[in-house]
Amino acid sequence: MKKKWWGIGLSVGLGAVVLWGAGLPVQADNSGLAAYQAAMKHTKTEPNLTAHVSVGITDNGKDLIHVSGEAKVDREKQEASVSGVIQDILGEKEQSFQAYREDGKVIVKTDGRDTYRILEKKNWATGRFEREHTEPPVIVEHIRNIALGNIRELSNVENLPDGSKQVSLELTEDKLPIFADKAATMLFAKIAEHKQDAPAKISLPALQGDVDVEQVSFHASIDADNRIKSQEAQIHVSGSDAAGEKHELVLKVDVALSGFSQTKVEHINLTGKQVETLEEWHHPVWK
Repeated sequence: MKKKWWGIGLSVGLGAVVLWGAGLPVQADNSGLAAYQAAMKHTKTEPNLTAHVSVGITDNGKDLIHVSGEAKVDREKQEASVSGVIQDILGEKEQSFQAYREDGKVIVKTDGRDTYRILEKKNWATGRFEREHTEPPVIVEHIRNIALGNIRELSNVENLPDGSKQVSLELTEDKLPIFADKAATMLFAKIAEHKQDAPAKISLPALQGDVDVEQVSFHASIDADNRIKSQEAQIHVSGSDAAGEKHELVLKVDVALSGFSQTKVEHINLTGKQVETLEEWHHPVWK
């Protein structure tokens, strides 16, 4: 069975991927994308911070899924703690979870279970927390710059009197680069593929025909210290399911950052608790 992303992606991912994920190289131009990249690079130098994350998906205007969570991450200590809730709106079900990254392990706990699952993986020390991103080969950087050229031109930055900045990007169907269209389509397909592994039943249609990305929008607030305070993204995808029914899916992600250099990661004491150790992630940690 393939490794599932529900457990790891929604717990550790909220704290690590969103906050210190691989970034694009900073470019010396006046575009909104360049301002955002520079702020992201600076934000990643913070030793610790807190992220409030909200992810929602709608289908033809109706709420389907909502995931909310708070991630506390300490980059220097290589620790993280996450608490969150996954809601299946149509099914009126929800599942809360907690996750901790400490001592080279990930510990996951969901409500309704008395067992704490400890995820261990060999060579964890060479994982996402510890890796330093090296500079890409020159040819790769040139190709990437060509692909992002149109996006750079369409992104905007507003410099405010207090020293903060507002970055915005609005892409309609005719302005979307090919790779963005493919990436968004694959994202919804992957969510639909693994919806059975979620802790609650997810009523997400699987688009199979006439799949098209219609709009992508992105907004970010950068404070006077050149740190990202908040960011919001929306992806609109249309298509039809196996029965030919039309769907308009919208994915919305909101991330607010705070507690720079003041965040303290929460820890869990497993003494006297039921634990289960998983050396490899071959099945969902929720089940």
